[in-house]
Amino acid sequence: MVTAREFRALAEAHRRALARLTQRRGAVELKALYDRATAEMMRKLRASTRHLGTDAFTSHQARMIVAQLREGERILAGKMAGELKGVAREAQVEAATRIISDIEKLEPLFDGAGVRVQVEQAARFAGLRDDPKRSILREKRVEAEVEEERLVRIGETVPRRIENTLARYSLDTIEKMENNLALSVLENETPLAAMDRLEDFVDGEWWRAERIVRTETSFAYNSEAAATIEEAAEEVDELLMMWSEHADDDGTPLDDRVAVDSLAMHGQCVEPGQPFFCPSVSLQPTMDGKTQVPSSLAGEWFEAPPNRPNGRETVVAWKRSWGIPGWRWSGGRRVWIVKPE
Repeated sequence: MVTAREFRALAEAHRRALARLTQRRGAVELKALYDRATAEMMRKLRASTRHLGTDAFTSHQARMIVAQLREGERILAGKMAGELKGVAREAQVEAATRIISDIEKLEPLFDGAGVRVQVEQAARFAGLRDDPKRSILREKRVEAEVEEERLVRIGETVPRRIENTLARYSLDTIEKMENNLALSVLENETPLAAMDRLEDFVDGEWWRAERIVRTETSFAYNSEAAATIEEAAEEVDELLMMWSEHADDDGTPLDDRVAVDSLAMHGQCVEPGQPFFCPSVSLQPTMDGKTQVPSSLAGEWFEAPPNRPNGRETVVAWKRSWGIPGWRWSGGRRVWIVKPE
């Protein structure tokens, strides 16, 4: 039987891997891209307004600036999407590799070779591992019919999510920039002051972009972990998926960053391919005493973590025979499959 310490160590390894990806590859590298792109955008805007002198900024001038902002934001969103797709591809490969390794360690009779081949094939067709020598295979779509369902799941859904999310972010940012320029007009600011206001806004907006980076990387990692468990379940009887947070077996949080919704879902097990449910109350309180889940999350179903921005939850493989506490949501309540000691 698997010890709780062994199982928790594997779950924590997933969290560390995801944190490394979001921090090193995501937050740090995309922050550098964001800074370069926004600095260039502001440089061009300042150059275009330099000739306007010290007269009050006008609505006509604001409309001209907005046109330039739209182009600048379009370029920025495109660059960020390209980089973030690369981070997501890395996250997917890392998740699949770790899930297969976990099951091999916990289930002695499991030979992960077959699942590993399926993952590698799907990764090639989806462009998750760019190997020039295999480009002909991608063009011919060898075994495409077999991999079609998975290709849609990991090859198209994640990149499309990233594109759509960044497109919405770009539109929202432009709207806020327009509002800042409108304030400059109303307050009779000079063009220079208007650009200063705009630059202050841009400098303070990275947190929203960073949240997207963290959320989409987490979704890529966990949706691929779920897909890999689903494939492994064809070879491993009674294999389930578990929603795992940084908490003990009974749901006690292990640090003060664990939110109440995370505790409410921690340890929940579902059939591969099925969604997770968020109860309205957690079994254990957070470190600041909360047990009630916000209404925006309670009662919702989630394909995979995260269920909100900046979540640290991961999907891991689970079996009753491993003896690790886990529960199902059934008949409107938690039903323990394996109870905590």
